[in-house]
Amino acid sequence: MLKIQAIGIVGKQIETTPAGQTKFSVLVYETVELNGQTETKTTAILCSAQAERVKNIKTGMQAFIRGNGGAKMIAEKGKQYTVFTCKPSWIQFGKDDKSLHNIFIETIGYIGENRQSGHDGKLVCNFSVASNGKELNEQGEKIDVTTWVNCALWREPERAKIFDYLAKGTRVFVAGKPILRIWGDDKDKLSLECRVSEIELLGGKKDSEKEDENQVAPDDNQPVFEQKQDDLPF
Repeated sequence: MLKIQAIGIVGKQIETTPAGQTKFSVLVYETVELNGQTETKTTAILCSAQAERVKNIKTGMQAFIRGNGGAKMIAEKGKQYTVFTCKPSWIQFGKDDKSLHNIFIETIGYIGENRQSGHDGKLVCNFSVASNGKELNEQGEKIDVTTWVNCALWREPERAKIFDYLAKGTRVFVAGKPILRIWGDDKDKLSLECRVSEIELLGGKKDSEKEDENQVAPDDNQPVFEQKQDDLPF
């Protein structure tokens, strides 16, 4: 199962359902450098928690959340957005400090294809991990869900030996910074990527992993975009 940990600010979307669930958004603002320029990147996380746990929630509070989650594309006010989802098992609110904003993901799963090596200033290893879990569908039924995480691991001296073991079917733990990208001619497919900062081999091999139709690796011949999201409605 994919786990999300983030520090951000509670957005303007706060709603309590008749079933006693409060839905709210957490917006993470991070400063990144793109093409030699510094920009602010905004990541939206749509959360759901029991109303009693978040009864004092207000827009503008800082939220520290951790829990099971996922990623999806949604349409809102005629526009399409890429978002994370999270059901926090741990929540803490406080005064917002944007210097603390960050988001990390972690997962345990099986490598889907043998690693591929390339260069991005230094050697980088690319591989995909299938993260299996369960979630409730619209009918309230538990269904199996597979989330594919496309990982990039930069070669460091302490990681040199691990590269040789990143083969199809190997079970691994990975954690790092996530990136959501849309791809395809119609920009209707979602790719979840991870710049790996932590990795651990867990042993065990699996011959094959069923790919979820909604979470597939981008076709190398298709354009891939990291969507810039401004004026989020959440």
